[in-house]
Amino acid sequence: YSPPFIFFFSFCFNNFFINAFFCVIFSHFFHRLLVKNSPLMHAFGQHFRFELTIGHNGRVWLKSISTTLTVALANALDASDLMSPRQIDQMVSKLALEVRS
Repeated sequence: YSPPFIFFFSFCFNNFFINAFFCVIFSHFFHRLLVKNSPLMHAFGQHFRFELTIGHNGRVWLKSISTTLTVALANALDASDLMSPRQIDQMVSKLALEVRS
């Protein structure tokens, strides 16, 4: 069970390289991400600087301060689909410790 396609890309805009992640997620999942108190968005926001855009068509754009962090957040986003809020908090806290070390 995973989205139909996921890819990472890099491009140059105004002489700056931008690394980003783009994927398509299922409608039940993007509705969970768009609610006001989304556990995943709250947990991400406590630990990381990132940009996340979610379209109502299921397309997701994710960008952070580094390629490594963007890939780690994309993997966490994918893994969180079937997790409880407690499991999401534990996963993101563990990810934050790993990224800092």
